[in-house]
Amino acid sequence: MNNVKPLVVEGVHKDDESVAGEKNLGGDVNASVGKSKGEDSEVEKEAWKLLQGAVVTYCGNPVGTMAANDPGDKLPLNYDQVFIRDFIPSALAFLLRGESEIVKNFLLHTLQLQVIYPPFRVT
Repeated sequence: MNNVKPLVVEGVHKDDESVAGEKNLGGDVNASVGKSKGEDSEVEKEAWKLLQGAVVTYCGNPVGTMAANDPGDKLPLNYDQVFIRDFIPSALAFLLRGESEIVKNFLLHTLQLQVIYPPFRVT
């Protein structure tokens, strides 16, 4: 009885450049995600360089980014640690760039810590 056809997104385009990496969102919905084919601007290159420099590894795997990085601060307190609230913007940036490993590792280790240290369980 319903004559409405499902929406199919075949790709997202910006300035006639296709966005890399097509994903199936379930059913008949597809969307392309990832980085555009164009070159990064100088600001983007610098931002990615700083973000990559803030990556924290655990057992050789990236698990998050430092909360802050002030090279002039001799005693950084706890800003050299990974915090959920501070990693969210970084996680979104990594996902938009198609780099999901660090986000996956962050979520896995966060869940493991909640099992080991119940007082830190998110409710």
